[in-house]
Amino acid sequence: MPKLQFSISKCLSRFFLLTLLVVCVIFISMPFIGKHSTVIFYEAAFYNVSVGKNTQRHSRQGYSEAFNIKSSKEQKQLRSVHRETTTQFTTTKQLDVYTEKLPTVRHENKSTTIRMSQSIKLSKCHNPINHVAFLKVHKASSTTVMNIFLRYGDSHRLNIVLPKSVKQSAFNYLGYGVTVQKKRINKIPSNETYNILCNHAVFDKEAFAELLGPHSFNIGIVRDPFTHFPSAAYYYGLLSRIKKRFSDIKDAEELLSIFLKTPDSFGSILHIHNGMFSDFGLPKKDFYNEEAINKRINDLDKEFSLVMVTELFDESLILMRRILCWEIKDILYVPLNINKNKKKNPIVLTEDTKKNLFKYNYADFKLYMYFRDKLLEQIKDEGEDFYSEVRYFKKVHVIVTKFCHESYLKKFSNSASIVIKASVWNKAFTINSQECKFMMSSELPLLKGLMSKAETRYNNWLESMIESFSGNKAVFQKRNVIS
Repeated sequence: MPKLQFSISKCLSRFFLLTLLVVCVIFISMPFIGKHSTVIFYEAAFYNVSVGKNTQRHSRQGYSEAFNIKSSKEQKQLRSVHRETTTQFTTTKQLDVYTEKLPTVRHENKSTTIRMSQSIKLSKCHNPINHVAFLKVHKASSTTVMNIFLRYGDSHRLNIVLPKSVKQSAFNYLGYGVTVQKKRINKIPSNETYNILCNHAVFDKEAFAELLGPHSFNIGIVRDPFTHFPSAAYYYGLLSRIKKRFSDIKDAEELLSIFLKTPDSFGSILHIHNGMFSDFGLPKKDFYNEEAINKRINDLDKEFSLVMVTELFDESLILMRRILCWEIKDILYVPLNINKNKKKNPIVLTEDTKKNLFKYNYADFKLYMYFRDKLLEQIKDEGEDFYSEVRYFKKVHVIVTKFCHESYLKKFSNSASIVIKASVWNKAFTINSQECKFMMSSELPLLKGLMSKAETRYNNWLESMIESFSGNKAVFQKRNVIS
């Protein structure tokens, strides 16, 4: 009996020690396996991509090998996990690098102050990159990003590559279906260079570098083709075209399903068929050429400093901020060009429709999977403080967006401002109602204002040059007479 008691006691002791060890391991590992990691790896598995550093991309040649369609039940689980994680990004409990209270707002002389903790020194970054091209990919949240670049260029008094005239067809394009055309862009003083390019134009390394210089940075963006295609189909009139042929069918998903069974019978529609890769410069003749697709992707990998991902929008912005050495203020935004009705009633594709879409926009899927995979690798390399900055940015973004919407209701007429105090991630800065107006301006009116501003600046420079030349000419003539 004593021996039995001793054995039981010994087993219990071992069990207790083993349990304690497991708990310690889980506790130590928690910072490295946060919920964002769950989302990243779950969604990476959904697209059959790896987040490892030595990923061999383009190894899958056929449709069945390259793509694994998940069941609608699993997709629903993925979306619910993503929503839960996104929500928890904004809670205090998720902050794992430094202690911080939720922003406290108080009004002082028509201004709002947000206090943030500073338990860690502000990261140093002294030389911002001011020669940047952003490839404005159609229907991929690119209008919102474009606004960021336009605001940065305008506030820092940089030269933006802008359309030459509102009278030219599709005036907001620097090249319609082609790369930048010099005849379509604005003039700048001859002793200056262009700094920012962010209007629509097909990417071409040489053409972009000729304007911005060989050492400029290229930034792009891609979006999940499952959501990109329905959005483009709605925006560019494909759904309307199908409805004319099948007027008795009202359901949008059913109409797209019919289209994807025989897409060639509907003719060609720009920005629908591998629209993203077309913007990145892949010619139509290579849409199903595996070797050409892979080569183009590998070239783009070398030519772009960053390709953002719409589904990881804030994460992409923080990575861009770090790469370009910009400030938190520089990347703040208010979402633009969003169809609210479509957002409330999204088009949900069936599994068969998804399979046909994968065949139809195969090049876009390859492009998206590659650069989503790469973005996850870049995030992984940033270290554990990356998501702390993302969470901080989300908090500031919520406050600034709320302030801007309040300013919008008052027609940006008041003199109120919001002050974000210095934190681990930023120096103190102010956002006023006029900056909100810029962030919330539609693309075309904003472009027209900037074009007028740039034209005035160029004309003033030209007049000063003419006056200078006339003065020198008069002095030259006077000297000749005296001599």
